[in-house]
Amino acid sequence: MTGVQRFANRIEQIKGVGNYIVARNDGQIVIHNLENPEKLTSLVTIGGFHSVAIQKTLGFSDFGYLIYIRPQNQNLIIFALDKYYIGILQKIDSNQTQLIEDVSRFLFNLKNQKKTNNTSKEEEH
Repeated sequence: MTGVQRFANRIEQIKGVGNYIVARNDGQIVIHNLENPEKLTSLVTIGGFHSVAIQKTLGFSDFGYLIYIRPQNQNLIIFALDKYYIGILQKIDSNQTQLIEDVSRFLFNLKNQKKTNNTSKEEEH
């Protein structure tokens, strides 16, 4: 199983995640569970890119997430992870606050795991 597949399996297990898409910051789709991902890719990439740009320009802390409010509480929540943007369509009647906390914790742990792995590799050389 590849790292991308492990990521997808884990994100799908988070309560409240309906559909998702992972795209690089250049708009290329990495993985998704949508029927027609092209429609959402542009919104996720542009929304994520501009949110990070605003954060950097104004000197805010790291970009956490961006929410597009949609009918029936099927909101689109965009997260940034290095050079990727993750778009999550919230399930109807799910708890948005809990969903954001769970996804943020997952991504935070993933970043820290990557940093730990990179530090270990550098120490070996």
